[in-house]
Amino acid sequence: ANTDPPAPPLLNSHFGEGDLWGVARHLDQRIVATCGDDRTLRLWDRVRHVMLCCIILPERGKAVAFSENADGHLAVGLKDGQVKIYDCGADGTSLEFVKDLRPCFDDVFDIKYSPDNRFLAAGSHDDCIHIYDCGCDYRHMGRCQGHSSFITAMDWSLDSEFLQTTSGANELYYWAMTPSIKKLSSSKQVRDLEWNTWTCPLGWPVQGIWPEEDEDEDETSKQSVLRTVCRSGAGGSLFAENSLLAMGDELGNVSLYAFPCTHINAPCRVAHGHASMVTNFCFLAPCEDDPSSRMELVSTAAEDQSMLQWRVVPAPTELPAAEPEPSE
Repeated sequence: ANTDPPAPPLLNSHFGEGDLWGVARHLDQRIVATCGDDRTLRLWDRVRHVMLCCIILPERGKAVAFSENADGHLAVGLKDGQVKIYDCGADGTSLEFVKDLRPCFDDVFDIKYSPDNRFLAAGSHDDCIHIYDCGCDYRHMGRCQGHSSFITAMDWSLDSEFLQTTSGANELYYWAMTPSIKKLSSSKQVRDLEWNTWTCPLGWPVQGIWPEEDEDEDETSKQSVLRTVCRSGAGGSLFAENSLLAMGDELGNVSLYAFPCTHINAPCRVAHGHASMVTNFCFLAPCEDDPSSRMELVSTAAEDQSMLQWRVVPAPTELPAAEPEPSE
């Protein structure tokens, strides 16, 4: 009989029926979290390319976000409307349950901490964004109500005072957090704001990713291809030098634009790797403890349940010269 110990698995990842939805990066830029319909929450090391930790969730995972300070909190939005808060520790190698929130009974499709870590926003399929006070044990402060469809994306302003949100009805709304939560009547009130992230597919800085309008196409078909966007960097200026914008579509393509992207049919570079629609992105800055690391992009896809790690490299300035044809 074979007495050798069983060989360790070469790879352990998301599996089963359903899709892979959530991805987020830790403050140290080395740890990445993912969640999906297989009801697992996983932590990964981007440098060693190994899974650090995995726990079973009580429901399908739809969104995940790390806190923006050193407390190590990780929030996960679930299909049944729950939000689970975990402590992943300073090194991000373990997950310990902290608190259970119940903003609604519908999918929590996007979730984000504010840059100063005062607030946690949970965007749901109940057409609302629920706001929590992190400093008061995640007390429910209220909700942003006004969208006519489910929430698709959210971004905090750099000063944590404002939130921009988009919905499945292609609405872009702005909300003020203090002194009380309210919807802003005009985009002019946030025109000069800097945003900590940009994942909303609508707005002036991302208008160039949309295809040129065709009078023969209806509104649904024109906007069905684009699935998710993400700007490189966090906390920087809207016009930071060399900022990039990643866009994922239903065909599994990952497109990279210069940011801001304001011209129709703007040039881009397209990468292929996913076999189903792209569901989410996060950019990763170079690791401080790894001098060889560079800016990277992590993308997730739905049915193939894959997480791909891309290295962002400078584009060639010119095409290589063609080799001369051999003489007879």
